[in-house]
Order: sequence, then C-alpha cells, then structure tokens
Amino acid sequence: MSTRFWALVLATAIVISVALFLNLCGSSISVDIIDRSDDISDLSSSDNTNQLTTPAKSEQTAKPAATENQEVTSPTLQIVAMCRGASVIPSLTMCQDQFKLDNYSVSPGEYVNVIVDRGYAPDGVELKINDDSNTLSPSEVALAISHLVPGTDNTLKIREFDSEWSEPFAFKVDLLPPLRAEIYALCVDVHCAPGDVFPFSRNVPEGTVLPLVEYVVGPSSSGGDFAWLGQGQTWIELQLDDDPALGCINCNVAESFGSSYEARIRFGTGDVFYNWDLRDISAGMHILRARLVNARYRGSWSEPFEFEVK
Repeated sequence: MSTRFWALVLATAIVISVALFLNLCGSSISVDIIDRSDDISDLSSSDNTNQLTTPAKSEQTAKPAATENQEVTSPTLQIVAMCRGASVIPSLTMCQDQFKLDNYSVSPGEYVNVIVDRGYAPDGVELKINDDSNTLSPSEVALAISHLVPGTDNTLKIREFDSEWSEPFAFKVDLLPPLRAEIYALCVDVHCAPGDVFPFSRNVPEGTVLPLVEYVVGPSSSGGDFAWLGQGQTWIELQLDDDPALGCINCNVAESFGSSYEARIRFGTGDVFYNWDLRDISAGMHILRARLVNARYRGSWSEPFEFEVK
C-alpha cells in the first residue's frame, strides 16, 4: 500500500483513541461531582454536633440605631437613700448609715435628704408621699413629712415629669433626738455676720428697733430661710453667751407643747416676737448657740457663732 494510505489509517486510529479517552474522562468527572454532592447533602441533614449552623437573619443583622423619629425611654428614677440632716451634705453611705441608725425613720420637722440612683434628687422631678394625689418638689418633701403622724409607716415615690413612678421607698416617721443644728448667719438691719467686716453698731437714733435675726440650718425647709415655720413639730432654742434666759424660733409650737420663753420681745403691738435687741447687748465679742427641740427631745447645742458689737 502506498505511504499515503498508511498515514491516513494512523491518523484515524489516533482520532478514535483520543475520542475514547475523552469519553472515559468525562464519565469519571461526572461521577465524582455527584459523589461530592451526596456527601454535602448528607452533612446538611445529619445530627452531627460539630456541624456549623448559619445564624438566623435577625442574629446576623445588627439592630439599627435610634433615629430622631424613634422615642428613647430613659430608665425610671429610683430612690436609693433617705435620711435627715442638713449641716453636712451626706454621701450615699453616710445617708444609709444615718437612716439605719434612726431605725429607718426620719424626724418630723428636721431637714430630709433624698438620694436617687443618679445622685441627689435633681430638678425636673416630682415626688409623692403615700400615693397622695398632691405631688411635691424635692424642697417640699421635708415640710410635708413634718405634717405626718409620728409612729407611722410611709412611702415615698419619685419620677421625672411624664414618666413612670419609681418603686416605693419605705420609711417611718418618729420623734428622734434632733441632730446638731448650725447657725450660718446673724443679721441686724442690712448687716450680717459673717460677711461684713465691721462689727454691729449700736449708734442709732433713739427709738430705733434693732432685732437680731438668726439663721439656723437644721429644720425642714421649703426653699426659704423661714419657710419651715409652717410645720408643727420642731422649734429652735437659742442661747446668747451664758444667759439662762433662752430665745426661740417657731415659739408658737413650743408653747403648744408647754414650753415658754418669757424674755422674748414683742415687735410693736402685733403677735410677732424677737429674742434680742442690739441696743441691749454690751459692746465686745459675743457667742450665740442654737439647738433643735421637739416634743420629746432636745438636741445638742451648735458650735458657737461669734459676732462683735461696738
């Protein structure tokens, strides 16, 4: 046969061999893919505890931050401590210790501190006692407590305006030995000590009235220096130097409980009294003391308050 014939036969054989090879490879690859698919399917349907699971969509997607149109509700205020005492602003621990020492009570007529979980009761809040319909500002709480009956159990709640009321804070009201008072100012006319560098002067025209006006920390207050006079449980006794004739503030309450202060001076013809006139006090240095009194106890005398008269 010619060389051309044999070359054609060889080429045909090569083509057939390549075709058979490709056919065989295609079959094996196809089987391999099916086998792996079966493996994956078996894994996804098995109870294997080591299997990784895909989190739910809600777990995968972070919650969006609040927008301006979404209302954000702040936590409700809670009362964490309550105690009496005005001379020193107490810390949380001091207040809790005083409250425990007082058998979880406050004394009607003495200043009351209320501490919430954000510090001292802030502005923009209101309180209520025993779920009364009348709400109070923080400065009105002590005065309201002074009208409660000694020996009773009570509750106090607080809230920011238009928010939920706090859990009730339980407290008792009882007449306790008063804490030590403090004199923080003494005034005559427009001059006050401490503050003015000059001593009080008695050189005034004849007939001029110069009553001493005493400012004392300790009684319950309602925002003003003498707003506490509206309560009927506690009064103040005053002593000038070592004079046994004591003065008083809120004397009407004292008299209702049988105490009298004969040395008081009537102001004009009305029912207003004061304790000392500057013209009757000798020149020189003097000391004034104060103490809180209720129907059951007298407190200890304050630290001496010094002033000078010339």
